[in-house]
Amino acid sequence: MKIQLSTVNILAVFIFCLSSFYFYEPFFFNDAILKVFYWFMLAIIFAFSFKYFLYTSEPYVFAASMRMLLLSMFISTLPALLFWGQSPVLTLRAMFPHLGFVLYFFLIATKPSFKSMVSLVWVLACLYVIVYLFSLTKAPDVIFGSFADRGIGDQRGLFRLFIPGRGFLFLSFFLAISNYVCTKRSIWLWISIGLFLIIVAHVIRQYIFFSFFIAGFVLIRKVSIWKKITFLLFGVVLSVYIYEYSSVIQALFSLTELQVSGGQQTEDIRVTAYSYFFTEFSPGLFSVIFGNGVPHEHSSYGYFYTQIVNDQMRLFMSDVGYAQIFAQFGLLGLVAVGVILFKSIFVKIPSKYLYLKLFLIFVFLSNVMSGYFLSNHNIAAICIVLYMFEVSSQAQLISKKATI
Repeated sequence: MKIQLSTVNILAVFIFCLSSFYFYEPFFFNDAILKVFYWFMLAIIFAFSFKYFLYTSEPYVFAASMRMLLLSMFISTLPALLFWGQSPVLTLRAMFPHLGFVLYFFLIATKPSFKSMVSLVWVLACLYVIVYLFSLTKAPDVIFGSFADRGIGDQRGLFRLFIPGRGFLFLSFFLAISNYVCTKRSIWLWISIGLFLIIVAHVIRQYIFFSFFIAGFVLIRKVSIWKKITFLLFGVVLSVYIYEYSSVIQALFSLTELQVSGGQQTEDIRVTAYSYFFTEFSPGLFSVIFGNGVPHEHSSYGYFYTQIVNDQMRLFMSDVGYAQIFAQFGLLGLVAVGVILFKSIFVKIPSKYLYLKLFLIFVFLSNVMSGYFLSNHNIAAICIVLYMFEVSSQAQLISKKATI
């Protein structure tokens, strides 16, 4: 019975993960039905984890900060009503994708094994790769990622697709890198290279740069100085070769040069967005502390955000992740995320689980220039990683006590 129950729990997590990004948003399925199904799964997950959301007797590393983050979301419905006139119902509807963080509490309530979580990561990563590559072969026809109200183009050398669920791609990439560093088995290096090529195929510059930088640092950090020089020279030669012969990389460089020379300096736009959302967007101190809530398109708040802030000012919360957290959930939410970042860096876990730290470092770097942390692409993966942190850190403590 215990085995059957654990299987049901893992299946529930698997289905919830798929529902959180709407089963990759297929064009052949009604989006309203998929969203209602996600709300249904969210209600079930929340009901089973409500006790742990309120209180946990065990010393979990991230429980308090995750609880604080979710509470900041619920509290933000109040300033959205008081200062923006948006009803709590609309705020909750707009906030539903973010409430997926409750998965963390479901995991600590059901306590699936670490091994099953690793297997689940690989299954979801493989599914995403299959869906992405299939969609790429069908572009410009949109098969998956159809909910985004924007067309796809190949100005970057490949069609840029908007398929949700990519968090598991990056997590599996760092998992493969970590496995190679620990085992030195070449199969993991080849898997890492294959996954990185798919990351490049996303043609999103900051994701390519951060994943390459983090992986490169890990691969060469413990080798001799001569090997580091060799790797560096090889990297330079390879980069020049790729730039000369890869139309995708050339297109990305050309796009960057065009944006700078044409006055479309995305960095300046992001600086402006950070300044606006941190200093001007909130109408008062109460909103600064507790946020403004998530704007819904069918409210006056949503109209102001889309018609004025987006269309006229050309500023987007999704371009500035930390400003997005602050604007929507205030200092309360931002502090919660900051605590998660701090703890994920300094909590001690076995070296073979290095990929957990690498993934969260990638998340917090990417969140500087995108809404990575609050995106439904990544929330399920973040929750699973935080739970795996809990399991690995507790195992570390038990092993230390056993040696005393």
